[in-house]
Amino acid sequence: MKINTTNILTNTDSDKIKNEIDIIAIKDQKVLCVSCKDTKRHNKESYNELILYTEKLGGAQGKSLLIATENPVYMHDLKRIDKMDLEYLLFQGNDQHIINLIKKII
Repeated sequence: MKINTTNILTNTDSDKIKNEIDIIAIKDQKVLCVSCKDTKRHNKESYNELILYTEKLGGAQGKSLLIATENPVYMHDLKRIDKMDLEYLLFQGNDQHIINLIKKII
């Protein structure tokens, strides 16, 4: 599998980037893009951006995971996450939860 990241890396204005991919995992040609947030200020825009990057890197088979240390400011964003093609993990210090979720996803 070849992944072309040229469009993601060069066709964006760096001042406009609010979300980045922290981890890319690949197994059996399935791509998982993970974004980690150490804040409660994640929202619809950051979710959409993560999904967009995932689609560019992994196509229709790509999966997205947001790991946050705090729930979002607005609790309706949790409902929004449930409706999107996005996995969510509230990290509470247990690395094994991250590992188990990644294994489940890919």
